[in-house]
Amino acid sequence: MKYLVAIISCEYGAYPYIENEGVRKTWTSKIPDELKVLFYYGKRGRNETVGDKVFLDCDEGDNCAVMQIKAYLFFEKILNEYKDLEYVFFTNLSSYVRLNKIVDMFKNINTNRYYSGLIGWHHSIQFASGAGFFISRDLLELIINNKQYLNLKVPGDVALGYFLTQSGVKIIPQNRFDVNCVTDKFTREDIINHYHFRCKQYANRSHDVIVMHKIHSLLNGE
Repeated sequence: MKYLVAIISCEYGAYPYIENEGVRKTWTSKIPDELKVLFYYGKRGRNETVGDKVFLDCDEGDNCAVMQIKAYLFFEKILNEYKDLEYVFFTNLSSYVRLNKIVDMFKNINTNRYYSGLIGWHHSIQFASGAGFFISRDLLELIINNKQYLNLKVPGDVALGYFLTQSGVKIIPQNRFDVNCVTDKFTREDIINHYHFRCKQYANRSHDVIVMHKIHSLLNGE
């Protein structure tokens, strides 16, 4: 298994609804043969994979340190269990991702030290947005071998960006289509060239699902 899409997930609040009614019924309902998709969760007392769900023996929550620890445990697990893994696309439950385009993008990488996504800034720190970024196996290994040096007081994507930049890794920029409000109007022509869509609706997280289904219908001509 060379290519993996990993979705940071959670079993409380609105997240199960977004996962089951949004993500699973739209963009992960049909997965290309070349690709593996895993959802990963923090769950004290469990360290196992059940189907496409990976449970990690750690706390769950929105705290920066908690989320980073969860991610590093997942990094270690996939590195140990998938020896032929080359590249990973990390995303979250508030995203819609076109998996066929992700496969094409994976196939066109063919390099080490690959780190790519929508570039953001945290004060003076440049990083690839955690909503959707590509990373190569060698960089995951570098992160795990140096995880004690990463800053647990900032968001995980910021911590990774700072560490990788300090390690001489350049971020390759990517685009993303953001839907900021459930009433935003857009057509198939507006979205057809995009591979990653940010669907997070801050006012009502259940509206993430509405946005995902609208994107899915437009892309599939429904």
